[in-house]
Amino acid sequence: MIAYLAFCVQNTPSDLRLFKDPKYVAEEDSEYIQFGSASWFWNRSMNSYVLQAELVRHSSEDSFDVGTAEAARVEAARGTLYAKIVEVVDSHLTLRR
Repeated sequence: MIAYLAFCVQNTPSDLRLFKDPKYVAEEDSEYIQFGSASWFWNRSMNSYVLQAELVRHSSEDSFDVGTAEAARVEAARGTLYAKIVEVVDSHLTLRR
């Protein structure tokens, strides 16, 4: 199972801080975690971005077949992505208090 998190940002100080964090999440494992915006996604909703866990060579596909070893690796990247997103959300909630 791949992971896919889509979000929109506004031109506000808090959203601009939030915008920087997914880039750092993707840097944790750039071969398996990507951050960006597909042109079709941007055209439908400006300022929309995605953070996803899947093989970089399949980053533009919604589904694909992989072997057991690669599937386990994608699953590990998904776990990293989710753990880092929890950290990001917690840090931004702390800033708002």
